[in-house]
Amino acid sequence: MRMLKIFAALGAIALVFAGCTSATSGATSTVSFNLTDAPVDTSTISNVYVSFGGLSINESAAALDGASSWITVPIDSTQRYDLLALSGGLSSLLGNVPLTAGIQVNQIRFTDPTVSIVETGSTTELPLTLPSNSLKIVNSFSVPLTGSLSLTVDFNVGKSLVYTQGVGYIMKPVLRAIVDNAAGKILGSFAATTNSTDSYSVYAYASGSYTDAEASGSSGSYFPNSITSAVPKSVSTGGYAYTLAFLEAGSYDLVVYDTTAGAVVSSPTSASPTPTYTGVVVMSAKETTEPISLP
Repeated sequence: MRMLKIFAALGAIALVFAGCTSATSGATSTVSFNLTDAPVDTSTISNVYVSFGGLSINESAAALDGASSWITVPIDSTQRYDLLALSGGLSSLLGNVPLTAGIQVNQIRFTDPTVSIVETGSTTELPLTLPSNSLKIVNSFSVPLTGSLSLTVDFNVGKSLVYTQGVGYIMKPVLRAIVDNAAGKILGSFAATTNSTDSYSVYAYASGSYTDAEASGSSGSYFPNSITSAVPKSVSTGGYAYTLAFLEAGSYDLVVYDTTAGAVVSSPTSASPTPTYTGVVVMSAKETTEPISLP
């Protein structure tokens, strides 16, 4: 597996694919594209709707938008997805396409995206301006020689949606993607013994990459370099639970943020507030259980 880079108009994000093959004449494999979201604090935003006019791929890394070599992935361009309903490991199929087995795809492109939000307590949709009419994933992945490949794209609303006082919300798209059968997840119970009326978010970082500046909002957004995030949800058995899904195999640090207090929660084993849990190991196609208990 190798890490690739996704370039939207205003940033680079990571893309993970697995397998290296060589093209096989006549044979095809199906590549499926799915959509998921790392959530935002629903105390301010209740819905984030997104749609795409088109989805296409190209074998050439140098192909421009007007090139004839783009291969269309059939999708429903009238379908709107509420990203906040696609968190916690949930995803929705965008479309799939048969591709020549073994070819190397060097670009994935979403065209004519639209985004609108509904603020909590309102019923009015607010359309957001995007910096570009296309979102491109640049660099390569190989289509398997047999079978199929399922890819999930995380449209990270928590990192993409930026609020500026006096201006309001703007959208700076941040996406990442991972092959489903290479992805692992971190999940567990979430228990706060005090301050139970506070609301919390959990952020996953590559081990050792978190700094206190991440929680300051100085860059215009909070936790900008987190890989994904989760908002604990109530479960039928009582209490709360969280899920950090679609993670590449590796070691992660978890940062728990008290959104009511506006502060990172201290580690239960240390007076230091950052990060809250360290060295949580994720393996491909496996679940890692990490219960969170707060002071």
